[in-house]
Amino acid sequence: MLSERKILNVTLLMGVGLLPILFKKPGIKKWSVIHIANGITSHLIDGYLVKAKRLQYPIRLAPKIFKINILYDYLICPLISILYCQSSYNSGLVSTIGKAFLFATPQIAIEYLAEKKTKLIKYRNGWTWIHSYLGIVAVKLTFRCLFELLKPKEYDSHEKQPIVGRRVLMYLSEPKRVIAELSALLKVGGLMIFQEHDSTMSPGSVVPMPLHKQVNKWIWDTVEREGGNIHIGFDLWSLLAQKGLVVEKVSAEAVVQTPDAPYPMAPIVRVMLHRLIEKGVATEDEIDINTLEYRLAEECEKSKATYIREMVFCAWARKIE
Repeated sequence: MLSERKILNVTLLMGVGLLPILFKKPGIKKWSVIHIANGITSHLIDGYLVKAKRLQYPIRLAPKIFKINILYDYLICPLISILYCQSSYNSGLVSTIGKAFLFATPQIAIEYLAEKKTKLIKYRNGWTWIHSYLGIVAVKLTFRCLFELLKPKEYDSHEKQPIVGRRVLMYLSEPKRVIAELSALLKVGGLMIFQEHDSTMSPGSVVPMPLHKQVNKWIWDTVEREGGNIHIGFDLWSLLAQKGLVVEKVSAEAVVQTPDAPYPMAPIVRVMLHRLIEKGVATEDEIDINTLEYRLAEECEKSKATYIREMVFCAWARKIE
């Protein structure tokens, strides 16, 4: 078993080793403020408890200079507080308080064992592990409040701003990973909203409209051959139902065309013309772009029918943790 001196030396090396890891994250100035302020506060509290003969550190670093545990007060405790602040960066009030108890639990467990098994710390005059536990939690919450004040203003000014996207996910190779990364940018309570077009249930009409059906197929075949997910609407729920997000609603609405309100299919094909040809969906002669708009209008007028070109899905999820 390690002696008390070896435990102190190993703890010192581990603490020093963690410094560059925890301070590597953005905002080194605020982490430094938290570290220094936490160290001074721990020193003052520890000094008072030692002077009041509530705590004693029989074996400690620099015993001729300090009666407190400077290793814990100036290194270990501030580092754990920084880790706690980083883990609760975007957490809500309840989660932040819960995490304070979570981070304090292993600390008090180690202190309890040290008090029972070693001469590193001793409780005196009615002091118990419960007093230490509540004190650790109180210190963490105090410096979490300080950390909130040190947060850059841009985070506060954009609190709970939604993330909104339209016809984005259908073109991504890894939409689930992208949503997870976007979720990390949301504050708790913030919304993530996506609108995506889908061809699974379309086109639709009770009256035959072969040219409309063909043009619609050209457009969606091109999107699919370019790597687009033409069934993305049916994937929205599963994409958004990730850890920390709750899907509140998924809805769908048809893109409807009537004889007196035609859909601009020909202009869309004109814009996509080079892509249709490049992907081998249709030839320039088959499309006949110069007459396409006239032919579509003629078919629409003769059919006197309602035509569904595609479905538009909308889904939104709220961040809960």
